[in-house]
Amino acid sequence: MRIQTASIILLGSLLSISTASFAKGGAPNHSGVSGKSSVFTAIYDTDGDGAVTTAEVTAVRTADFNAVDTDSSATLSLAEYQNLETNTQTREIKAMFKVLDTDLNSALSLSEFAANTSVTTAVSNAFALADSDNNSALSLDEFTVLQGYKTGSIWGFAALDTDASKTLSLTEFLAGRPAGTGGKH
Repeated sequence: MRIQTASIILLGSLLSISTASFAKGGAPNHSGVSGKSSVFTAIYDTDGDGAVTTAEVTAVRTADFNAVDTDSSATLSLAEYQNLETNTQTREIKAMFKVLDTDLNSALSLSEFAANTSVTTAVSNAFALADSDNNSALSLDEFTVLQGYKTGSIWGFAALDTDASKTLSLTEFLAGRPAGTGGKH
């Protein structure tokens, strides 16, 4: 599974949390886009006070663990862990969408989508490729496909499509991977 760099940057900027601060028993009170709570706060601030404590994170993560421990063994099999990762990613994507949707219309414009990053050709291309109904907005379903770890190829394709034609020429394809790179990962 590969998540493309642009997706990681966007998710990382929204989830931004200070590990050092968290290790001291709490988490900083981050503000997100247009004064809304960050994705991290949206997920873990269970009492709604604008701050996230270690106890809140532990409670959410414990509930996540217990929800996928289908055999009640107090351990997770690989399959259960993969379900946990899928559930966590789904929740993060929904929270990210909610934070980015500043006009609360249940759709993301390109400016909302790129609020925490600069609009580059790759970002614009990824947006256009994910906009499957061509209405210049991303629904939650379209955004989920774009952000999903199983569809990271949209980001890779968008980065290679330097002329924004929604097609890759051989020149674009070859320019994206210099000779001698690649192979096993």
